[in-house]
Amino acid sequence: GFLCCIFSVFTVFVSS
Repeated sequence: GFLCCIFSVFTVFVSS
């Protein structure tokens, strides 16, 4: 879902 996508992007952004 939409929230899933946002969570994934947020996780990648934080990991960077």
